[in-house]
Amino acid sequence: MVATSEFLTPVPRRSDGKREWPLDLKARVVAKTLIEGETVKGVAGRYDLIPSTVSDWRRMARQGKLAVQDGAAPWR
Repeated sequence: MVATSEFLTPVPRRSDGKREWPLDLKARVVAKTLIEGETVKGVAGRYDLIPSTVSDWRRMARQGKLAVQDGAAPWR
């Protein structure tokens, strides 16, 4: 079974086959995890990602290395 991604355009891949996620897309994914009732696992599944990748991006956001937009909840 193929996972369905919420992206409208494909994510570019590096020469080794890994996806090259732009910072704005990472921020959008992280913002979705901050919505009440959402889980990292659920959001990761919708974007065809493994949950640990999304958790890494959330850590980047908490450390100020990734700017999350769209009025996302502040980090505690």
